[in-house]
Amino acid sequence: MMSVYLDKKLGINPRLVQVHCFACGQEKSDSIVLLGNKNHVSTCSGCGTHVYGGYTMTNPCPKCKNNVPPTERRNLDDHEKIHTNGICRECEGFMAQGVIFISVRNGESGENPYRTGGWCVIKDEEVKKIISTEELLEDVLKKRLCFIDDETWDAIGLPRGEITQEDE
Repeated sequence: MMSVYLDKKLGINPRLVQVHCFACGQEKSDSIVLLGNKNHVSTCSGCGTHVYGGYTMTNPCPKCKNNVPPTERRNLDDHEKIHTNGICRECEGFMAQGVIFISVRNGESGENPYRTGGWCVIKDEEVKKIISTEELLEDVLKKRLCFIDDETWDAIGLPRGEITQEDE
């Protein structure tokens, strides 16, 4: 059995990054980060964001740019994962192929509306046929993610279950 030896002064401190994917809704560990000797997490006093590796007066909070010392700072446990929100690598791959469409309950709005289970990837050429408003089309193609209410989803005829290559 092999072992990895880390330098006591510099260290490597590899950590799994646990991403809560905004597109598929799943928790995935598909990357690592090397924290080195900055093996701690700080809580920003301005916005409450957890900053791994910490921040200082010369390196402020990356979210709110706060230069005030953190409210809390603690060392990470031995096998503690770094938790973050974002897009997993699998969904990034889907976004490279087309736009992810997600069905939501009729009348829902906001940044994260109630999802009803419809989920598919549509190629850019087909998205251009579906969306007629130029400004909306440009925004959807840029963000690569689109929520559609159930009524519109069904009117367009998008699938509600898993499909295979033979179904296409």
